[in-house]
Amino acid sequence: MGDNSKIRRFRGIWDSHLEQISDKRDDRGRSGFTKDAPTRAVRGRDLVEFKTAPWKGNNYADDTAAERELIQRFFHNLVGLIADEAGQDAVPVHFYVWSQGEIRQLIEGCCRAGSNLLGSLQQLFGCREGLEQLIYSCVRDEIDRRFALGWTGRGLGVVASLRWYGRRYHWRRKVNGVACDLDHEFTQNVFDFKTQLDCDAAGGWAKPGTGTKYQFEIRSRFSDSLPAAYWHAVWRTLPDPATVEDSRLKNSIERYNRAKVPNMLKTYLAARCHALRWLEENVNPKNAEIVKPVVTIADLPDFHLDRDDVAKAALDFLRLDQHVKKSNWIAEHLLPPIVRVPLGRTLPLRKVGVGADKKTITGRIELHGFNGLKLTDLETRCSFAAGSFVRLSPWNSDPQRGQTVAQLTSGVGRTCIVQSIDWSTGAVTLESMYAEADAYTVASGGSKQAEVLFTDSYATLDESVTDFVARRVDGRLQDVYAVYDWFDPIDPAPPALPAPPVAETDRVRGLLESFRLPPADQPPEKDQVQAVLDGLSTRVQLLQGPPGTGKTTTTALSVLVRILCGRGPGDIVLLSAHTHRALDELMARIDRYTVAFTGHAASSGFAMPPLRLVKVHSGEPTMNRVAGTVEKLAVSVLKTKKKLTELTAGGVLVLGGTTAGLLKLASEVDKLTTYNNRNGLKGSLLVVDEASMMVFPHFLALATLITDDGRVMLTGDHRQLAPITAHDWDNEDRPPTVLYQPFASAYDAVRRIIDSAGPVGGPLVPPAAARRSALRQTFRLPPVVRELIARIYRQDQIELTGPDREAVAGATSGSSLWHDIWKWNIGVFLVVHDEDGSKRSNETELEVVNQILQAAPPLGLRSVAVITPHRAQRSLFTSRLTVPHGDDHVVDTIDTVERLQGGERPTVVVSATVSDPTAIESNVEFILDLNRANVAFSRVQQRLIVVCAQTLLDHIPAEVEHYQAAMLWKALRELCSVEIGRVNIGGHTVRLLMPPPTVVTGSFR
Repeated sequence: MGDNSKIRRFRGIWDSHLEQISDKRDDRGRSGFTKDAPTRAVRGRDLVEFKTAPWKGNNYADDTAAERELIQRFFHNLVGLIADEAGQDAVPVHFYVWSQGEIRQLIEGCCRAGSNLLGSLQQLFGCREGLEQLIYSCVRDEIDRRFALGWTGRGLGVVASLRWYGRRYHWRRKVNGVACDLDHEFTQNVFDFKTQLDCDAAGGWAKPGTGTKYQFEIRSRFSDSLPAAYWHAVWRTLPDPATVEDSRLKNSIERYNRAKVPNMLKTYLAARCHALRWLEENVNPKNAEIVKPVVTIADLPDFHLDRDDVAKAALDFLRLDQHVKKSNWIAEHLLPPIVRVPLGRTLPLRKVGVGADKKTITGRIELHGFNGLKLTDLETRCSFAAGSFVRLSPWNSDPQRGQTVAQLTSGVGRTCIVQSIDWSTGAVTLESMYAEADAYTVASGGSKQAEVLFTDSYATLDESVTDFVARRVDGRLQDVYAVYDWFDPIDPAPPALPAPPVAETDRVRGLLESFRLPPADQPPEKDQVQAVLDGLSTRVQLLQGPPGTGKTTTTALSVLVRILCGRGPGDIVLLSAHTHRALDELMARIDRYTVAFTGHAASSGFAMPPLRLVKVHSGEPTMNRVAGTVEKLAVSVLKTKKKLTELTAGGVLVLGGTTAGLLKLASEVDKLTTYNNRNGLKGSLLVVDEASMMVFPHFLALATLITDDGRVMLTGDHRQLAPITAHDWDNEDRPPTVLYQPFASAYDAVRRIIDSAGPVGGPLVPPAAARRSALRQTFRLPPVVRELIARIYRQDQIELTGPDREAVAGATSGSSLWHDIWKWNIGVFLVVHDEDGSKRSNETELEVVNQILQAAPPLGLRSVAVITPHRAQRSLFTSRLTVPHGDDHVVDTIDTVERLQGGERPTVVVSATVSDPTAIESNVEFILDLNRANVAFSRVQQRLIVVCAQTLLDHIPAEVEHYQAAMLWKALRELCSVEIGRVNIGGHTVRLLMPPPTVVTGSFR
């Protein structure tokens, strides 16, 4: 990146060939410049690459090839520049970006363009196993941490337009020999966030030209993507303004067309890079401890376009993903505790010591020096609870002093699981885990009996970045398996199955249609029956189950029917899921149906082999039951030939486990030299539930466990939470970036294979090899909620249907406004307030929910769930909700939306939390995310109560994709058009709205 970033006025003109040299520093180590600061010639070179012709838009293959060529050309030229500038055999290389989104977009492009590019990118970034480091720097994050800016926007153009230490970055450049002010040429939708207004001597507004001019921010710009219209101007694809009658549109096109001047866009993009470097140099002092490893110039990747196999791409994905996570984690935790603790992301501990068992660690929260912060305050903000995976690092007890990289990542620290936090005393109990450092694991040392940890026994407790599951996946994918060819994204080749006899299919159809599902004693729906039959005629089945359509029931029936029609004694069926909860529910459902289904099959002339249901776990050996006849066995018990032979003798073993559990068992069984002809653990059927929440490399590792003639079934819904999105969103002040979105989930990867068109039309993969089935009949959703979310599934050509349920209003049990909610047996209720200052927690919404629940009539146990997007709001509700709550109470769930996916309650209360307009705009991807809203709104069986700010409903996202993602929130506002009443809570007006009567009763379309 060029160093020609400080353009100064020299002899009356702005000279872009000279830069000032800092000639002073303040007491904090920040650079400064005097009036007579010396100058020098700028150093460095620019590299700008962009697409000079429009995308075709109707040919995915051609557009992907063009994107691949663009990325390859850029990196090839970049490597050449690095080699040319280095001047020696080995040099350290570091990358700077403005925002996390730029890294996301780069990696997304590499994922689409060619699997090998991820590995080359990882090499270029200088990722090294066992070396904890920053592989790139996000300048926006660094500025957000260190500086309070006068403007709300955080776009690069916004921040670079502010004055920094008496200097201002200038956007004037020569384009084709003519001086141009780029911030003027690209004003429309880029630099139009500011304007000059007149103020009088008293500070009030004055008429233009009559007062002193001041520059004001009039729009909040958080995104820096160049509007598409500028690209169309460069490509000459905008309409001719002379043919446009609307004067406003005509003027807009003419402003965009300024970018089509030759070299104008290239100059602007280079100036953005200069601005990035200029800002980075203003961020002082630097962290002297960060040391980059040298990169051997001769070993730099050549970014060839040869295609690697899908396993190599998956490994590159895992490793780069973990390096990015580690880099971000280190950067965030280099901040002093005084910054981290008030956010609830760090707990400062003292008296940290090890118990007699050498594993239990205890400590006490120490808040001295944290500006009066109390335990009660921290409890409402803390993101940790029993079961949290955390990192314990030594600390010198000074809240103002940050830790070093070594303190955060060396084996002196400990990776732990939280056992308990007593907020009344501040006592914390942890269980430590020993681990050696590798690509996925931060070193965690062992402890001596009754040892006092760290100097002066002070430590910080933070979220952990170690990923034990990815380490097992990586190990599995090191070997070569035939199944890789099935899921190659470019040339997928799952073997086609011969069509089953029509007569046999008809027999199975009759069996299913006459089966009564226990305990409801109802037959399966027609779409469920068809989905089960679809699975008998394909190698790989993808089942899409929108909310409330009985996806788990359909999956359980599919497992039983496939065992009935093709499995026999000695076979193994493998079940897996992203979470224990989803896996347990699926295994319990199979167990519930097995006896009745076996008997019904026998009466219809079928012979069902005996089943043995076992769930594997990685803990100590136990024989306790998960549910019904499902056994829970440890890897240490299952890993022997004797036990596996016993479980499969005379019947079919249905073996369930999370990714970690199954892969750990597989690694142990691989060591058995006399079992299964040394082929290890193999199943004839693999079923992955909630596949939309499982990253594709995890699924690919599980797929290696099937036999060569095995089958695969994936169930899920890509309209609900994706795997990275479904992470816990711990960094609530800056929601984590959604990395690698195009290939984030197993569900999406297989869906793209099924949807891909062949070279001569028709599907690339025939239905006998892979096919998608969809469920349409919803059971639990009230008609009005069903219609609310149905608009999402119409994008997949799925028209949701369901039973009509009449909305009935009973007698009001009280006089308050909130009693009107509870008189209805079903419905949607929107509670809107005018509070506008909350970001991660909202006390107004807490009080609203308190009053709503206090007005409720007697309700059944575990009948109400409270959902919130932020852990801080969850903590606030947990500590200050006035109605009893917990496992054995009416309100049994207070959690984030991720935790409730797959669950349901008669009444669901959604607290949107954020109300500050700036916070909404800066985190719009997270707050208004379509999939998150879909999950939150669709957990309900009777009443959906949404509490949110007017500012959230009124927000209009600047980006088209964000606006489209907000469709459910906009639809909710449009739907709930009848105001029932309003009250004042804490000085804020709160309104209760609901749909018109015709909508409530189910006639809404």
